[in-house]
Amino acid sequence: MSDEKKFTFKRKEINPSVFNDHIAEQIDWTSNSNFESEIRTKKLIKVNINRVEFRSTFNSKLPLFFFLFFGLVLVFMGFLTSGKFFLMGQ
Repeated sequence: MSDEKKFTFKRKEINPSVFNDHIAEQIDWTSNSNFESEIRTKKLIKVNINRVEFRSTFNSKLPLFFFLFFGLVLVFMGFLTSGKFFLMGQ
């Protein structure tokens, strides 16, 4: 598979006539970015009949957990190498 085909994504076509709005038909509905990611970082959740919210997905939280976990491991390793973990070095 060539690199050219590897990084091409399907663009979703938007038909502005479904909005029944003359301003929507004048707007350019193309993406501002040349690269579109397939990773969804937000999801729309219906909380109740009158409210919807954007919430973060697990994919967007994964880097946070990665750095938090390895940061805690480094702190733990620092305590072990200093000999003062749980007052064992006294």
